[in-house]
Amino acid sequence: MGTYAGMQDTDTAYFTGKREPWHSYTATEVGDEVKTAREAITAAGLDWNVVERPVTVEVAPGVTTEYDGKKALVREDTGTVLSIMSSAYNVVQNVDAFSFVDDVLGGPDVRFHAAGSLHGGARMWLSAVMDRDIYIGGDPDEKIEPYIMFANSHDGSLAVSAWITPMRIACQNALTYSMRNARRSWKARHTKNVMGKYAEAREMLGVASRYFDDLQTIGDALIQKRVDRTQMNRMVANLFPMPDGKRPDEVEDGRAKTMVLNRREAIMDCLGADDLGNVKDTAWGFVQAVADWDDHHRHAKNTDIRLSRVLFGGNAVKDRALQIALAA
Repeated sequence: MGTYAGMQDTDTAYFTGKREPWHSYTATEVGDEVKTAREAITAAGLDWNVVERPVTVEVAPGVTTEYDGKKALVREDTGTVLSIMSSAYNVVQNVDAFSFVDDVLGGPDVRFHAAGSLHGGARMWLSAVMDRDIYIGGDPDEKIEPYIMFANSHDGSLAVSAWITPMRIACQNALTYSMRNARRSWKARHTKNVMGKYAEAREMLGVASRYFDDLQTIGDALIQKRVDRTQMNRMVANLFPMPDGKRPDEVEDGRAKTMVLNRREAIMDCLGADDLGNVKDTAWGFVQAVADWDDHHRHAKNTDIRLSRVLFGGNAVKDRALQIALAA
């Protein structure tokens, strides 16, 4: 472990133990596990405040006026302007945004794992892992660690949020599937009553065990479902269909056709990875290959965008892959 080259100098993180997908940038390792969310925020260098400043406009040479209805959110320790927001936007400081986490997760059954920021501090995140062992199909190589992520932003891109993120340890895939019987996320907009909504987060996190129970049940079924090569190719084609549902030989050569074919090939390449060798001929292997591609190999313009997608992005591709696997 140690320091990883990455994004802006103000984007800091800490972690103990193994590296996760969100550790691909400058990350300072902390040797001792932190015990509270406040300790995690301090270790990651996120214990700074955001201050509000007026937005001024030069209306004539040497003449400025204040722009009504807008304000600048400025990082107090560096002077960095994080965003321009409406005057009604309510700032939730980093310490306040995560203040409820200790009440919800405090105790020996949870350990804080990592924290960091993106875009110079415009987005913050904190991860914790529950003390629960999940082995899909009873296979020791299919261990899933139950992570819970928290986030806040100062640019309007994120509400104060919490969500469940199971992680397959062998390949560090985030298994962010939507479960029919259990919520996996909670959000509270930056309004004056945001602090009063933390009780809803406690309720959501209180049913986290139900989500992991569902994942265990589904995973156990998928790992038992054998899939031959022909069927696997059909599933991949279903995930990434050609335009208008045509066959490849019916589609004119061009960017759209090439993108689909490249994605199909990439999924099959991921399926052949060593860490999927024990499940490559199963429906569980299919969903893991899709997760691997989405988290680690899917095209992104830069590291910043990739990390934002892993941390905060949606799970539409993974959800669709799961539905295809269940129907196989």
